[in-house]
Amino acid sequence: MRLVIRSSGLDLGRHLRESIERRLQFVLGRFGTVVGRVTVQLACQGGPRGDMNKCCRVVVFLRPRGQVAVDTTEASLTAAIGHALERIGPAVGRELLRQREGRHCVADEELR
Repeated sequence: MRLVIRSSGLDLGRHLRESIERRLQFVLGRFGTVVGRVTVQLACQGGPRGDMNKCCRVVVFLRPRGQVAVDTTEASLTAAIGHALERIGPAVGRELLRQREGRHCVADEELR
């Protein structure tokens, strides 16, 4: 898994970057080599009342094809990251299941 972390308007420390990498390894490690590149994008976004919300977008590129993306917006950066990382594992699992079922459906139709 190749990890790219981008931040727009936010100063990320080494500790936060290492934490994101460790948590992604834990969440996505069960998928093995199916996970290619992972991009984490962090940004500040103005809210409707003038407050600054933190956005986190995680995109997982799958091998041999496909991608899964999760977007979250929270009041704090750690909450946005945590919520996105909680959601990305199940989202990747659902996509891989869809891909497997799609292949099985084609094979079943060919047998009929």
